[in-house]
Amino acid sequence: MANPALRVIHGASLGGSVDPRICAESHGVFRLRRLIEPPLAARACRMHTPDSLDRIEALIVRFHGRPVSADDAYQAQYEFLRDLIAPAANDWDLRTIGPLWWEFGQRVRHAMNLLAGQPLEFMLEDIHRPLVTAYRIGDPVEASAATQCHIDLCESATMRLFALASQVRTSPPSVGTGA
Repeated sequence: MANPALRVIHGASLGGSVDPRICAESHGVFRLRRLIEPPLAARACRMHTPDSLDRIEALIVRFHGRPVSADDAYQAQYEFLRDLIAPAANDWDLRTIGPLWWEFGQRVRHAMNLLAGQPLEFMLEDIHRPLVTAYRIGDPVEASAATQCHIDLCESATMRLFALASQVRTSPPSVGTGA
């Protein structure tokens, strides 16, 4: 029997595999991010100072390199992404992208909590540092391409996470055979 907590991720039944609605909606979130974030990155990369990028880069430590709760990782990643685009983003941009990050974060946090204690090396790959490196270069094409690559890597890792979460099973307690 599937773990009962897996039956609901934002109201969708998972059963033994990831509900296609979850994947389709998540792909939709990433599709919208691809439309919004790369152009903002292209503009924002020229607006940051070395000090602001140092501060943003320091956020990476909060979600890479040490075990953290899903909530802490999400909050640090949210701040990281928001602060990268903030110089070029207007209120509309932030009001549009914020709910996309939130929706994505809710699903990822839930799946990570279900998989607590399981190795998730692919989630710990440092896919954020190349963004800061691209911003430091100050080339809009480079920053936009790095942002596109980051979104692609996040989508791939998310789909892998959902696939793992859908395979979680509760096992009946072991009964000793007595030898």
